[in-house]
Amino acid sequence: MPWSGGSPRSFGRCLGCGYQTSRFSYDVMDTMQQCISVKISFGVHSWVCTGAYASPNYTTRCLFWDYLVDLRTRIDQPWALIGDLNEILLPLDLIKIKIS
Repeated sequence: MPWSGGSPRSFGRCLGCGYQTSRFSYDVMDTMQQCISVKISFGVHSWVCTGAYASPNYTTRCLFWDYLVDLRTRIDQPWALIGDLNEILLPLDLIKIKIS
């Protein structure tokens, strides 16, 4: 499905791309409520970038992780996952603040 969020030139600027964006093509591979995956091609080379904002809600975030596992099986190019995954490494990383 072609990307319909604007011109490829503006999408390239959004990615911080320093190359001449007219030489690139961008296609939205897949979307869900918490992320969008875009296939970026340059000649015969391509890669996939997934931009994500995972829900802070545990149940909804689990659906996101299940989705990513499935998505990975459908990608046969290099893949970058960027964004806020709302995960912590250790329970100590969680700061609990009581608001009164």
